[in-house]
Amino acid sequence: MEKLKRISANPVALANKNKTLEDQLSRLTASNKLLTEENEQLKDGSTKDWFILGASVSLGSLLFGLLITRINWKRKRHSWGEF
Repeated sequence: MEKLKRISANPVALANKNKTLEDQLSRLTASNKLLTEENEQLKDGSTKDWFILGASVSLGSLLFGLLITRINWKRKRHSWGEF
């Protein structure tokens, strides 16, 4: 009963504190939403970077393989008198 009297003794202060806390909650909720979206965008960018890196390595390996096959690895045979 005494707790109820203490709470109801100052309703204006409680209303102000409630309003302040609601404002703070709405700001923090908006901030959380913004940070969550930013985090998702950063993860998406990281995935794109890895994809581009993988594609570059694959293309480089293909070009290197084509180049290696074009090299003539056989030694030229000299005529009888040359060394």
